Amino acid sequence: MFQRNRKSLAVGAILMFVVVYTTIYLGMRRTYQNLEAVAIKTHIDGDVEEYDWFGENEVLLYSTGTTSTVIQKLNIKSGLEQKIDTAISKMGASRITAIQSLSPDHKWLLCTGYQEGDQAYRLVCPQGLNCLVVGPGDGQGEGAWFPDSSRWVKKGGIGSPISLSEFPLEANDKVPHYELSLNMELPHLMGFARDGSAVIADYWVSEHYEKVAVCQYKYGTQPQIHQNMIVFPIAGDIEGMVLDPQGERMLWQLEINSNRTYPRWLRNLMSYVRHSDTTKPVTLFWICNLNGSDGRIVGSVENTGGQATCDTPSRLRWSPSGKHFSFTVGNSLWVVPVPQ
Repeated sequence: MFQRNRKSLAVGAILMFVVVYTTIYLGMRRTYQNLEAVAIKTHIDGDVEEYDWFGENEVLLYSTGTTSTVIQKLNIKSGLEQKIDTAISKMGASRITAIQSLSPDHKWLLCTGYQEGDQAYRLVCPQGLNCLVVGPGDGQGEGAWFPDSSRWVKKGGIGSPISLSEFPLEANDKVPHYELSLNMELPHLMGFARDGSAVIADYWVSEHYEKVAVCQYKYGTQPQIHQNMIVFPIAGDIEGMVLDPQGERMLWQLEINSNRTYPRWLRNLMSYVRHSDTTKPVTLFWICNLNGSDGRIVGSVENTGGQATCDTPSRLRWSPSGKHFSFTVGNSLWVVPVPQ
């Protein structure tokens, strides 16, 4: 009789543990909006290296092949693709090596290519055959446009210190050059804030970021540098970061393991009970202000293909109005509304 009671108590204890564990497992997991349910998906034909928004309903798709560079206009609503005849298509692949970004007014494409055997920056009109060669230069480094499209800025250097050089549309104008030292491993020029200051983030490749430094560099006779430490809601790997066209909000793409959606103590318990790692990668999209305030996770995507595959979200962009953001998954462009 006593043995039977002990068995009953043991079975009851095991059942109680299973019920409590399952309740905690299901109830304490942080869940987020599945972007697959809300995204507008548009199929993309062929291999696309980069793209830019061209108005609120269209994007330009760039593909640099071995013999030519192709630009196509894709209508997000209809899915119609239209090839655009530009100066780039007349140059051949040996003349253009990469397309970097489209100006905010949609009049010029910033490209890198060759000019008489040397690398240089080019500005190409996406709707015509106009082409400008701007500045001498090695054609290397990141480039970002001023919000008014009057000039663009090249970031030189890999670590700190870095250099910022302004290039106006008129190649004969003087090119201002600035040197600044930052406490960053790998500074990344995101763009420009509403007040005209350059926004630079530390893009050092490290596993499980918990925070990242973001600074604003204010031009003028007395340059000012203001730095904030942005704390992420969940530690993860930074796969993308973009500044909105209004220069007010930053959008971050973080890759995490699915078990990181649980509290730390529960993750430890789960690993102890299961004795195995059954996690899978999940991509989170997080928006915050320049100082890190008003942060919110707007949704997630499960990386069904695993890490480092074509099924992983990539090429993160804002729409011109800042009301949507987009990324590519395989041969599809996903457009997601931003909760207001």
